[in-house]
Amino acid sequence: MIRLRSLLLVALVCASPALGDEGMWLLNDFPSAKVQAAHGFGPSQEWLDRVRLGAVKLGGCSASFVSTHGLVMTNHHCVRECVRCGARW
Repeated sequence: MIRLRSLLLVALVCASPALGDEGMWLLNDFPSAKVQAAHGFGPSQEWLDRVRLGAVKLGGCSASFVSTHGLVMTNHHCVRECVRCGARW
């Protein structure tokens, strides 16, 4: 009986909805004041601009600059054809 109760308790905990307030915010419209009020932290506009300008779109994939020399980090499937053909950018 205790095993059944434990199983039911685990099932109820796992079935409860997850709550989150982070949302999906664009870097050019970030709710800094709301984040500051809720979490005691608000990124500066300078930091947001730096992150926004480091974002890259490669076709249907996202990427980001990781060096001042133009090194871009993305998933392999985004550049698979270029890598296969040995294309140089």
